[in-house]
Amino acid sequence: MKKHLLAIAVAAVTALPAVADMNTTVYGSLRIYTSAGDQQDLDISNDSSRIGLKGTVDTALTNVKALYQVEAQVGTDNGVDSNAAQNEASFGVDGRLAYVGLSGDFGQVTAGQQWTTMYDMVTGTADLTINVSAEAQQFFRMDSSVAYVSPEMNGLQFGASVYADSEVDSGEDTDHFQLAAKYNTGNLTLAAGLDRASAQELPDVQALSATYVVDNLTLVALAERLKTDLADSEASYPFELGASWNFAPDQTLVLTHYNLDNATDDNGYNLELRSGLGKGTTVYTNLQADNVADEDVLAYGLGLKVDF
Repeated sequence: MKKHLLAIAVAAVTALPAVADMNTTVYGSLRIYTSAGDQQDLDISNDSSRIGLKGTVDTALTNVKALYQVEAQVGTDNGVDSNAAQNEASFGVDGRLAYVGLSGDFGQVTAGQQWTTMYDMVTGTADLTINVSAEAQQFFRMDSSVAYVSPEMNGLQFGASVYADSEVDSGEDTDHFQLAAKYNTGNLTLAAGLDRASAQELPDVQALSATYVVDNLTLVALAERLKTDLADSEASYPFELGASWNFAPDQTLVLTHYNLDNATDDNGYNLELRSGLGKGTTVYTNLQADNVADEDVLAYGLGLKVDF
């Protein structure tokens, strides 16, 4: 095992000059989180740490660059107690992003595993906290996808994507189609998008979001409509509201509220305080109060995040 790790390290160092010629950026975010709550014992865990590389390459086409990005979640907690071999713990890796594309005056076209059009342009606006993802979020990343984003024209931008995976038995060649638009007027950003799923049991989604920035305060709102093509299906209308306040240098307070509008009317609040320590280092603490299936659940935690 150690010989394999050494070989990988040597290969990485040897490749650094070639990577540098390709205008490549190596980046990462390592996060350790200690948490507890009504329904869990004290736990020290990885909080979606990730490492990646991205960059661009000049092409023979005028004003056209090739681009690429690879990102993996690292140090995945598999729930296995490894006390017997603490110094030989496994280093889990799960793929997050892996795509290539072309960018130019026409906009940007990418293919592979990437952020969805809906998340990138519409719903991601409500994803304000480090530890807890937007509760009303329907889409994050998808593989087997092709996406297009237009240039911004007087504050208006469009995006579209197609997701097609032969291993997904939806009965159609295209498993998902997404279309979105975003308009920025300076302090205010409005966005709308839709996702059409081929499988009848998966809901079609329409979403609206708004972001308003005034001084050190950011306000966000996300509203969605979900409905499947199954007979007698009823629509649901989840929503999420949030505020982020930079009340002092390197000090941020975030508050979010969500309602899933599901059968049990799950809803809740999340409060997060972030304190920057400089050079990409952040201490963050969370308090999450949820009502799930008519039961109140409280969770809290403290984390340390180092970005590079």
